[in-house]
Amino acid sequence: MTRPLTRTIEALTKIEAERRSEPSSSITVYHLSNSGQGPQADIYFLPSSVVRFVERAKAARYAAAWKEVARLAWELPSKPKKGDKGKGGERKPARNYLYEGLFDLPDRAAQFIRVYFLRKATQYTQGPGDPRHSYRGWKDYLPGLWDLTRLFLQEVIAMDTERIESIRKLGDTLADEIAGENDRRLWGRIYRADAYWRARKALIQASQRRLQRGLAPVFSLDEFLEVFEEGEELPRVDWRLAWDLVLIRVIEKLYEAKWFERNQDVLDEEEKQPEMEEA
Repeated sequence: MTRPLTRTIEALTKIEAERRSEPSSSITVYHLSNSGQGPQADIYFLPSSVVRFVERAKAARYAAAWKEVARLAWELPSKPKKGDKGKGGERKPARNYLYEGLFDLPDRAAQFIRVYFLRKATQYTQGPGDPRHSYRGWKDYLPGLWDLTRLFLQEVIAMDTERIESIRKLGDTLADEIAGENDRRLWGRIYRADAYWRARKALIQASQRRLQRGLAPVFSLDEFLEVFEEGEELPRVDWRLAWDLVLIRVIEKLYEAKWFERNQDVLDEEEKQPEMEEA
């Protein structure tokens, strides 16, 4: 069997919705091969939390986003090699990078979210067929990504519900500020923030401008500490994950508000992109 991890998730996604009532079980994949280079045995493990996420992602609320994210993770088709049997044309893709990435969870959850939900390109691609090098961030917005991301946080990471809600609230407030004030500068600052001090500074400046207009700051101190800091000016080890989650929510709300449509020239402006992350 070629690409056993992809085939395993394909099978899991095709299981009927009417499943048993007991909790989802983990999956262990044993891949035995006897190629010309000698016999080999590989063992892969899929935790029950990830299995549960895949099962729940098929529900109506998440299905459209899940199917599209998965579709865009299939390896790019390649021309048949000389000697391949069958009719001419491109060979059918055999590998899905998102499916195979599920087997790296929860250890690489932050990278998974950054690449597949925030749509950030990765420079560490695996050959010319890897589609992830062409992901375009906010320009590749897919409807429903926030709900799918929240499901992932609940099932795979087991993130505290209150922290998820604080992240959502901050994303909504920032999106309202950008759309309501047509604040392109704020958008650029939060999207390009590639260091903690830049993210923190962007939130402080946005809060100051709101206070000058008689509005509440974008974040309360308690909410800020809950999401980003262990103590005063001591960022959480996962602050980057939290910031990516905020961006996912901001992008969704700006698309819903048609802000990008009203600012088409933003799409044509040359932007300094953050450093690409490993997938």
